[in-house]
Amino acid sequence: MQTPRAASTVYGGLGLLLLIGLAVPPPALAGGVVGTGTAASCTTTALVTAMAGGGTVTFRCGPAPVTIPITTSMQVVKQTAIDGGGLVTFSGNGQSNLFFEVQKGVQLTLTNLTTRDAGGSFAYNFGRLTVANCTLSNNTGPVALYNLGRLTVSKSTFADNGQAILNDGTLAVEDCTFVGNFGTGFGGAITTLRGKVTVSNSTFTRNGSAPGSAGAIFSDSTRMTVTNSRFSNNRGLLSGAIYNRTGRVTVTNSTFTDNSNAGAVDGSFGSGGAIFSGDRLAVENCTFSNNHGGGLDGGAINNGGRLTVANSTFADNRAAASGGGAIYSGAPLMIINSTLAGNGATEGGATLYGSGSTLTLKNTIVANSAEGDNCGGPVAVVDGGHNLDSGSICGFSSARGSLSNTDPHLDPAGLADNGGPTQTIAVEAGSPAINGGSATTCARAPVRNYDQRALVRPGFGSASCTIGAYEFYP
Repeated sequence: MQTPRAASTVYGGLGLLLLIGLAVPPPALAGGVVGTGTAASCTTTALVTAMAGGGTVTFRCGPAPVTIPITTSMQVVKQTAIDGGGLVTFSGNGQSNLFFEVQKGVQLTLTNLTTRDAGGSFAYNFGRLTVANCTLSNNTGPVALYNLGRLTVSKSTFADNGQAILNDGTLAVEDCTFVGNFGTGFGGAITTLRGKVTVSNSTFTRNGSAPGSAGAIFSDSTRMTVTNSRFSNNRGLLSGAIYNRTGRVTVTNSTFTDNSNAGAVDGSFGSGGAIFSGDRLAVENCTFSNNHGGGLDGGAINNGGRLTVANSTFADNRAAASGGGAIYSGAPLMIINSTLAGNGATEGGATLYGSGSTLTLKNTIVANSAEGDNCGGPVAVVDGGHNLDSGSICGFSSARGSLSNTDPHLDPAGLADNGGPTQTIAVEAGSPAINGGSATTCARAPVRNYDQRALVRPGFGSASCTIGAYEFYP
C-alpha cells in the first residue's frame, strides 16, 4: 500500500510534467488560407499573410484556375507547406524577382503548383525544400532553383527555364521531366557542384548549355547516381548529356539517344556525344544509340578518368573526328558483357579507341563498325577473355577463349524491346556468342549472373553465359 507521502510525491511530479507540457508549443502550425473565394482576392499580399504563421497554406480563389502575380520575395522562416490544389499558378511576369528564400533549418513544401515567368530565380534554398507535382516553366533567371541545403523534387516538370537546378548541397530528383532548359554555363538541366545527388525515373529532353559543358547534367566534386532515366536530344559544348568533371558517377538502367556535343568550328573542342567523365564512372545495364561526338572523340562516351561498362549496348553512335564511335578512352577502361555494333568514327577512327592507358574487354562483342575498324588507337586492347570481334584488328586470342573474324549473328532488326528497362540487340539462334562467355566473369560483380534485361545467366540449356549484353534463351 502506498504511503501518503509517496502518493504526494507522485502527484506532484505529474503536476510538474503537466505544467511543462503546457509550456511547450504544439508542433503543428495552423497555416492560413489565401483568398476569400474569388480570383481577385488571391494576391501576393494575401499569400504573405497566410504564410506568416507557418503551417499548411491553402487557397480559396474560386473553382477555376487562377494566376497570382508575385510582386515581392518571400522569406520562409517557419515550417510551411503550400498546396495549390492543381489550380494555382505563381507568375513573376518576367520581372527580376525571387519568389521564395528558405532559411537555414526551415522546411518548405510545395505541391500541386505551377510557377512561371520569374525574371530571377524561383527559389533559393538554404534549409529543406520539397517540390512535388509542380511545373516550373519559363523562369528566365540564370537558375530556377538554387539549392544550398537539402532539395527533394518529385513528379515535377521543368520546361523552358534557364538552368533548372543549381545544387550546392544534397539533391534527390525522382520521376521528373526536364525539357527545353538552357543554361548559360555548366549544365542545361542540372549543375551540381558538391554533395550527394540521386536522379531516378526521370527524362531529359532537348536541354542545352552554351558556353557550358553539358546539355543535361554537369557534375563536379559530387557522388551521383542516375537510375532508370532517359536522355535524348540534349546538346552541350563538351558533352551532350552528362559531364562529370570530378567525383564518382554511377549510371544504371538508363538510355542515351540522339545526344551530341557541339564542338568548335575547327573541331578543337567537344568530347563525348552522351557522356564525358574526367573521374570515376560506372555504367551498367544502359543503352547508347545514335549519339554524336561533334568535336574530338567519343560518339557515346569519352573517358578521361576510370570507366567500367557492364551489361550495356552501344549501337550506331558516331564520332566526328579521330576515334571512338562508341567509346574514346584516354584512361583505364574495362568493358564486360557488353555489345557494341554499328558504331564508327567518320575520320578513320574506330568503334573503340584507346589512347594513353589500358583498355580491357571481357565477354564482349565488338562488331560491324560503320566507319573504320572495330578497335583502334595507339594502345592495344587487352583481351580479358571470351570476346568476339567481327574483324581481326582487336587482336583477340583463341587461347583466351576469344573469337576473331566471326559473325556474331546479331538480330538484323537491331535495337528492340526485348524486355527489361532498356532496349537491346538480340543474338540469333546458332550465334557463336551463345554459351561462349566465361562463367566466372558472368558470376562476378558487376554482372552477377544477370544480363542487361535482368534475366538470369546462363540461359536455359546453356552451360555458360552468352557473350555480350543479351543472354540467349531458346
